[in-house]
Amino acid sequence: MGESVQYLSLMGVVVESVRLARFILIAIAGLALIGIGFVLGTIRGSSTVAPQVVSGKVTKVGIDGNEFAFVQNGSHSAVSFGLSSSIEWRDIQGSWSDSSPIACMRPLSSGQDVTLGVVTVKPTNSAPGGPSVVWLKCSP
Repeated sequence: MGESVQYLSLMGVVVESVRLARFILIAIAGLALIGIGFVLGTIRGSSTVAPQVVSGKVTKVGIDGNEFAFVQNGSHSAVSFGLSSSIEWRDIQGSWSDSSPIACMRPLSSGQDVTLGVVTVKPTNSAPGGPSVVWLKCSP
């Protein structure tokens, strides 16, 4: 019948001591989980790679402007690449952009000199790997 409950005054607010202790423990556990998540995210991090710089001539841009055939300087065989709509590219005046369309890669055009930044992507699960263009420079 006469159960005694202790109350504490915290910044002018009366709080039951058991509830305060529970709140403090939950706050500490939450901060610990956030810290663990940060450490794991930092450890897993993303890898970076410097692209291979390749210069050559475009032999044909696809009808939608999102793919092209390319012959590297000193080679006679063409390779095909896709173009992402968010690729970084530099126009002939030297200004960089990431908007579409790429000025020197008009659909069905050919003969333009370009320099590419190419990285080789490792395959993962069912996604194929291979060379990928990460930036493109239009040459005058």
